Amino acid sequence: GKVPKAVALNSKRREDFFDGKGRLVKYRNKLNETALEELIQTDRDDISEEELKIICDLIRKMLAFDPHIRITAEDCLNNVWFREV
Repeated sequence: GKVPKAVALNSKRREDFFDGKGRLVKYRNKLNETALEELIQTDRDDISEEELKIICDLIRKMLAFDPHIRITAEDCLNNVWFREV
């Protein structure tokens, strides 16, 4: 997804990747914007819709751009997906 403006403008290397409005300028044409659900479910029929939602929710929380809202390793292990496996 998109890098939040506040994260882009406060990054240490913002001049290398973002313009003054927080928009990505470098590598923009090389990005593949495929939905996470589509990436996970490609060529798979063993994942239910419910499990797909749980997995995608966990991955999005783990990969949040803003470190203040990104979940910790302990939070990951306490996620419902790991408890049901």
